[in-house]
Amino acid sequence: MRGVMLLGATALVLAGCGEQALDLPADPIEKAATCGVVTAVDAREKSKTIQGSLPLDAQGKIVHYAMLAGAESDRFEPSKAAAVVKRMPELEKPVTGSKWKDAVGACDQAFPATVASGPIDLPKDPLDAELGCAGVADFIGRGIQTTDEAAVKQITAYNDMRAKLDDSIAVKLRARGQSAAEAQQEARYKAMATMIKLGPPIRVLDACVKTYG
Repeated sequence: MRGVMLLGATALVLAGCGEQALDLPADPIEKAATCGVVTAVDAREKSKTIQGSLPLDAQGKIVHYAMLAGAESDRFEPSKAAAVVKRMPELEKPVTGSKWKDAVGACDQAFPATVASGPIDLPKDPLDAELGCAGVADFIGRGIQTTDEAAVKQITAYNDMRAKLDDSIAVKLRARGQSAAEAQQEARYKAMATMIKLGPPIRVLDACVKTYG
């Protein structure tokens, strides 16, 4: 995941007055990766500096594109999310050399979950909610790097919440006859697919911490 976070540190340097229009690709992986880069460039420009960490919400939005690509169906597919992460650094120069600003709105329309502003309603099933919260927390914890003290504290709260849920999840899975590791992973991926589509991952995790932290 490190490649995604490094995008914002260099994008502003590379950005120029591109003349070529940037059309979003039809391929889901390419589209998600392109929008991830567009968001990174936009966030870095708004930050007015090429140094330091991007705001946590901005980093969460960048990572969200990869998560959404993996959650297209009713089951989260890590390989698709990983493909987006791998592709983002490769698309940095083509994106920053184009009229990328015109694509900001297009990306929001193509991935409405990244800008959803309504209440975050966690799944009513306790197991689905706990699995989803734990899975998203794990993905964000691995995918975001920051030196901002407040952001570090926030991510620590997500990780603590995830660890706290481990025992509760294990008990509920055993009660449903899902004690095998493979069955548990499958249940986790299905819950993640639902949770990822609820809205921006930082807002989702804040709701999870409020409920389970």
